[in-house]
Amino acid sequence: MSAHAPLRPAAGSGRRARLGRLAGERPVLVAALVYLAVVLVFLGPALLPGKTLSSSDTLWFEPPWLSSKPPELTRPSNPELGDATEHLQLFLRGDVDRFPHVPLWNPAIQGGRPFLANLQSGFFSPFSLPAYVLPFLTALGWIAVLKLWLAALGTFVLARTLGMRFGGALLAGLIFALNLKCVTWVIYANLGIWALMPWLLVLTDRLVRRPDLLAGAGVAALVALSFLTGHPETSFHSLLAAGAFFALRLWQRRGDGGPGAALRTTGVFAAGVLGGAALAALTLIPFAELLWHSADIHDRAGASVDVHLPLQDLIGALMPDYWGRPTETAIRPILLERAMYVGALPLLLAAAALILRPTRERVAVALFGALWLCVVVGIPPVVQIVTRLPVFSSGHNTRLIVLAILPAALLAGWGLDDLAERAAAAPGRVRAVLIAAGVIVLVPVVIFLLGGKGGLGDAAQAAKVALMLGDPPGGFGVAEGEGVIRLAALLAWLALAGAGLALIAARTRFGLAPAAFVALALLLVTVDLFRIGMGYNPAIDRSVAEQPATGAVRYLERRPLERFVSTDDVSQNVIPMRFGLEEARGYDLPIIRRYDRLWRQEVVGGDDTVAAGLFNIPLRFTEPSERALRTLRLLGVTHILQGKATFFAEPDRLLPLDPLRAPGIDLAYDGADARVYRVSGALPRVFVVGGQRVVGGGDGALAAVTEAGFDGRRVAVTERRVGGVPVGGGGVGGEARVVSYEPERVVVEASSAGAGMLVLGDNWFPGWKAWVDGREVPVERVDYVFRGVPLAGGEHTVEFRYEPLSWRVGWIVSLVSLLGLVAALAIGTRRRRNA
Repeated sequence: MSAHAPLRPAAGSGRRARLGRLAGERPVLVAALVYLAVVLVFLGPALLPGKTLSSSDTLWFEPPWLSSKPPELTRPSNPELGDATEHLQLFLRGDVDRFPHVPLWNPAIQGGRPFLANLQSGFFSPFSLPAYVLPFLTALGWIAVLKLWLAALGTFVLARTLGMRFGGALLAGLIFALNLKCVTWVIYANLGIWALMPWLLVLTDRLVRRPDLLAGAGVAALVALSFLTGHPETSFHSLLAAGAFFALRLWQRRGDGGPGAALRTTGVFAAGVLGGAALAALTLIPFAELLWHSADIHDRAGASVDVHLPLQDLIGALMPDYWGRPTETAIRPILLERAMYVGALPLLLAAAALILRPTRERVAVALFGALWLCVVVGIPPVVQIVTRLPVFSSGHNTRLIVLAILPAALLAGWGLDDLAERAAAAPGRVRAVLIAAGVIVLVPVVIFLLGGKGGLGDAAQAAKVALMLGDPPGGFGVAEGEGVIRLAALLAWLALAGAGLALIAARTRFGLAPAAFVALALLLVTVDLFRIGMGYNPAIDRSVAEQPATGAVRYLERRPLERFVSTDDVSQNVIPMRFGLEEARGYDLPIIRRYDRLWRQEVVGGDDTVAAGLFNIPLRFTEPSERALRTLRLLGVTHILQGKATFFAEPDRLLPLDPLRAPGIDLAYDGADARVYRVSGALPRVFVVGGQRVVGGGDGALAAVTEAGFDGRRVAVTERRVGGVPVGGGGVGGEARVVSYEPERVVVEASSAGAGMLVLGDNWFPGWKAWVDGREVPVERVDYVFRGVPLAGGEHTVEFRYEPLSWRVGWIVSLVSLLGLVAALAIGTRRRRNA
């Protein structure tokens, strides 16, 4: 080469330059692509052919599938994700099976109950859309991709709105999407709302800057999507964050336009929130009706006052593996309630942000996060004040940790930007950052030494566990090697936090280039969060993701319209909702108050309520006592399903279950999978009685139907006199049979010797209507929980249809609101163009 030839930049530097230009010109596009790549790698194992994102293989470890468990399955993939198999995926599958029809009623559990109104079914959720266009097991992984991607990108846009540079904003989005709380809640509706929360804050900011129709419509749309996603309490938390952010931005712009402008802006924001609620009315109004008739609204009132996580759970913010992992060896269960890890370096960067530039905005964000952290871990007097407020007094306040995690992610982004601009920082503040980071790194060491749970003899094995080169001692159901697990957690922290401290020192003391510093920080945080979160939501083989009908299930399938109940060893919801059967138990909230009260008082035989504890929420059947069997017969339960064995401590040790023995039940099926018992004397699904017994209100009806001598075939218990039905002893008034049974429509043919009452043994609920021979008649509440209609003598065709007013009003309000939103968008767009 000639000495005068021009020097050419290296190919790598040219590509970096082009990438830098693209990031400057199209930052959102670049961030979207980066996040998509990260999320696809993070969830990639579940997106491969033959795989699915599910923990449904856990059902193979429970009756009735235990006896046919594939031999290659040695432990459940994640036994903590029972809600996925017993609740969330079942409802999503129900949405898919009935799409595009809107599923309003669920006859499969709890004697029949509303389907759409529980909100967690998420029929209108934007995150249900993949399930409507893709095979179900494929859709599960892409729903998770959509949630995490939107969470990351929304946080990036929010961070840019707050003035962050590309690197800091990119880091903030990465932290918020992949923090352990969001990762552990991927399967839940809550994460969908958390993913939309940064977007709601972005639109709130734009509304404050320009409070016009377009801004108000944008807020309304995001509020509606949050409500439609399916968890109203979490939507309330999201609105709480939006309200606080609105107040902050309004205060920051307090000099623009005076009090009149602030009042107008507040009005536009309030209209946006109310408009969003109106857009989601087709789900919110049915939910409000179900909540009003539920046990939850009464039993849970005040149940969360002063309730919080133990302060020691803050250890999880530094060493999330301190109590083991549910996918390996768990020392303590329910990680998803205690998850609060955002990464080691992000904590150091958050501290740096507050030291280097403690602006009012940053301090406000930090105080907001600290407030909710205090509620979660019970710092007085904050927890005492907040948990006595409406909603918080009866809510699951541990989930408020997300309102601390988002501020932590934003602070970390600011901190990264500040350190990348080290020249602008005072030397004293830089030294303070290094000291604070060193203190944070050493805190877990002090915790570990004071805890006294490890020893130097564990170091070699603990190092392998920390490096993910070996499994900790113990396994499924067996918590051994506590010292190894905790030492491994400490070693992992020291490696990651130490690397973060070294990176900060390299930038502040040794002049590491800003671009290299940002790139290495992003890489370190990605490795950190991948290490702790990847695999929590397992990628399992599709061949083991679904269970077939066993002999016991096929036995029950041959007896349509005969309700059964399972003992506690059998999972809730799965058999009835997967195989089209009907079980008297059920796990779905809110629970209809009367059914819940009858069940807990008579079947469980105690005063427990839905608020008594996490594991008390589902309706349970523990033993066939005389009192329990009397109520099961009233509810039309003809069979009891019991497993033959259950796991005890570890997979290769099974605990045999003794057969049930009680007067009035007989063994009808005895296979390798389960036992099924026939219950004698159960009421048929539909029947005719010749008279009514009028009592005073619900308490009187409950007392009457639970009397030892009550015979539901002879008399119906009513709470007001029903015209045309004799009052008195009555008797068997005729015959009836079901000729068509659909979720929202039941057709019965009945013959009555004289005036009487047709009783359908399904839950009464507002919205059920009836027609006798084509003439509409009121549906009466009889026998405390059932539906009944009066009959004259002769042959009749009775049709029940579920047409709730709450649904009709809801979709009309939503439709009108949608038209209003479209009009607002059109007018707002025209005004901006003409401005």
